[in-house]
Amino acid sequence: MVNEDKIISTAKNIVNNFLKVKKGENVLIVMDHMDKIISSFRKVLVEKEIEFKEVTITENRNNSAPIPEILKDLLWADVVIAPTKKSITHSPETVQAKDKGTRIVTLPGITEEIFLKINEANFKEIFELCGKLVKRLNKADKVEITTERGTEFSFSIKGRVWKGLEPEEGKGFVMNLPTGEVFCAPIENSANGKIAIDYWKNLIMFLL
Repeated sequence: MVNEDKIISTAKNIVNNFLKVKKGENVLIVMDHMDKIISSFRKVLVEKEIEFKEVTITENRNNSAPIPEILKDLLWADVVIAPTKKSITHSPETVQAKDKGTRIVTLPGITEEIFLKINEANFKEIFELCGKLVKRLNKADKVEITTERGTEFSFSIKGRVWKGLEPEEGKGFVMNLPTGEVFCAPIENSANGKIAIDYWKNLIMFLL
């Protein structure tokens, strides 16, 4: 059984050291269920005497589906914490709030065990590694993916810009935690090859 004090310690690390929440900021907790992780964020914010608001969205939705019902709340917030079962990371309203300058942490499908791993992460090292990968990948024109299961897949990225997910001081951001990601979009219609899928559960969860 996971120690509740450790969960609260992780929430405190996210609030204090990652989001750097200050008194006077508008904090919003977005949820589609209730658990110890959400309770831990509540306790940390109360302990810091930071006022916050909570909104509940339906769990019966697709990952990153639009959430227009909470757009006003997202735009009101300086900081958003979203430990939801279904992701809001790429919802259009989330992106709109990020562009306005809101600092947003999403934790879709987070479990207590994975949540505690966040305290073990060295974010500085992660972002430095992501930066190195971005520089290297921005020199590439093509991506090739092969696996022992039979995947032989390639696509062009010529002219496309790779990005990392390091927060910029004074700017809005959307970050999944745990984090560590670099990305770009492939050139349309350049994909070629085959992909071997041997575990349908993850694919179905991703598509939903």
